[in-house]
Amino acid sequence: MKYTKDNTIADVLENDPEKQEILSEHLSGSCFGCPMSQVETLGEAAGHHGADVKKLLADLNKEKKEK
Repeated sequence: MKYTKDNTIADVLENDPEKQEILSEHLSGSCFGCPMSQVETLGEAAGHHGADVKKLLADLNKEKKEK
């Protein structure tokens, strides 16, 4: 799945739970238990936390490298 600024935090966690670490790097760790994570978009969350939404999306959309 390719993420955009219009996806919610819940979208990311439901589809790719392992991406929680990336979200934590860019957003406050408290986002995951927050009821707003169900409806707040990545763009909105980045704005609230002073994060660079383009960098957040780039990191979320990177393909996982095989070891």
